[in-house]
Amino acid sequence: MVEMNLDQPESKDGRDLLKSGRGDFLFSGNLHIDGNFSGRLTIKGVLYLGQYARVTGEIDATNLVCNGYLAGNVKIARKVIFEENAVFSGTLSAAEAEIYKGCSLGGMRNIGRVIEKDRTGDKNIRNKSIMDIISIPDEIVFPKEPR
Repeated sequence: MVEMNLDQPESKDGRDLLKSGRGDFLFSGNLHIDGNFSGRLTIKGVLYLGQYARVTGEIDATNLVCNGYLAGNVKIARKVIFEENAVFSGTLSAAEAEIYKGCSLGGMRNIGRVIEKDRTGDKNIRNKSIMDIISIPDEIVFPKEPR
């Protein structure tokens, strides 16, 4: 595993920003990805996947906020948040999940506590493990990157 050292990182809202990459990385701190990444990420902190993120591989992180595309095996020690534009496919293990209306989740999930939300503040809390919430659509349309 390669330790990622960002001496002069770009940042977004105080988080290190990775636009694209591939490989096996160990990172300590908060990382924001808003591009393509494939490989294995071990994050001791919060991993943010922006609207234009397309991430495939293995993720092991303390917390995850996903608003892009994520496919693979994902293990989150504490909390995962799937925002409206999130598309997930694979296996997920997390202690807690916050799931916003509009996201697409497919695959196997083992989540201790689920909070379903919409942006109006309404929420529905489930305190048991679930294996399937909603399925991925046949066709996924990605948003265009800003110029």
